Amino acid sequence: MMELMTQRKEEDMQGGGRRRRGRKGTRKGSRKARRGSKKRTAGKWISHVKKYAKDNNMSFKDAMSSSECKRSYKKM
Repeated sequence: MMELMTQRKEEDMQGGGRRRRGRKGTRKGSRKARRGSKKRTAGKWISHVKKYAKDNNMSFKDAMSSSECKRSYKKM
């Protein structure tokens, strides 16, 4: 009996607790949100940066920070 009590105390000291189980399908309005959603295309700036990166053989990140890329977009 005493061993059982010490075991429980050790378990309590570990912290943690019971895991919560989520309920499936409890999101409100999830069905309505999906009904009218359309897949969006990238904006003009992002498309320009992707094209610039591909044409100049550089990464998207480098193209985003490139001043030449910014200048060429304004000329369009």
